[in-house]
Amino acid sequence: MPKSCQFNDQLFTSQEILPEISELYQELTNLDKFSLLNLAFAGLGYKLTIPAGLKLDRPLEIFHYYSDLKEAQAINSNLFVNLEENSAATIIEHFIDHNEIAESLPHRLYHYQHSNLNLAENSSLCHCLIKALPEDLLRIKKLKLSLAKSANYQLTTLSTGGSLDRLQIDGYLNGSKAKASIKSFILGKKSHQHDIVIKMTHAASLTESEQILKTALYDKALSSFFSLVKVPPNCQKIISKQLNKNLLLSDQAQAFSRPELAVDADDVICNHGAATGGLDREMLFYLRNRGLSKDQAKTVLLKAFASSLFNQLDEDLHQLFTQALKELT
Repeated sequence: MPKSCQFNDQLFTSQEILPEISELYQELTNLDKFSLLNLAFAGLGYKLTIPAGLKLDRPLEIFHYYSDLKEAQAINSNLFVNLEENSAATIIEHFIDHNEIAESLPHRLYHYQHSNLNLAENSSLCHCLIKALPEDLLRIKKLKLSLAKSANYQLTTLSTGGSLDRLQIDGYLNGSKAKASIKSFILGKKSHQHDIVIKMTHAASLTESEQILKTALYDKALSSFFSLVKVPPNCQKIISKQLNKNLLLSDQAQAFSRPELAVDADDVICNHGAATGGLDREMLFYLRNRGLSKDQAKTVLLKAFASSLFNQLDEDLHQLFTQALKELT
């Protein structure tokens, strides 16, 4: 890591609480029950600051390992990232299962992670989440996002595993020309449940947001997508897109989708849509006629369905997500 970056891996001590935590305590009346639980029991935390004008030429990678789990555990962790003016960074978070959890002990691991991301004027953050979660993990990640003028935030996620995997995003586009893009692919198997809840507030004119979620669900897997885009009065020239596409690959898989708009301004371009169905039978027939087995044909179509989400990434990140997708499928 460049020496000019400030990284504090001792966020909590017995005698002091950093200002970021104090701010959370001041918001107690607005916090949900999981956030309150995190505040009460948080024992792990990190703070990362990218100084003004610094543009990192290599990604910062954070690895979360779930290993040596011999008994039920509850993990509460926090991540605070501050990008100062005219700075840029790429952060990749890996969530890796390094432990074989006995299936006779369901829901034995609980992990709540609170992430607070603040992007100052003209800053840019490319944020990636690659999650291959333990079978019996209940995981909730709450991400609070604040963008100043001309800030740019890009989130790309790839998820599978976990008894429950929930991503909750509260985004605030506070400065003009701020942009937020959220793209996610979920591969659901067994009886896993995957939830994505997004509330994006356009608090300034000339702001843009994009949310694209794709899921592929096997067995009895379930996914839910709830997204609310808010545009208050006097915030004009807003562009917003919400799109959810679901592939149901078994008769018992379920997908729920609810994109919503709360627009109180006139000069906006806001659209939302959702679609749920199976693989195209004609395309399956075409591939099988060229020598592929049924499972091979399904895998080819599934990768094509997901890979379009990664096209906006640079070459190295695109290769990283493509390889991860190959391993998961």
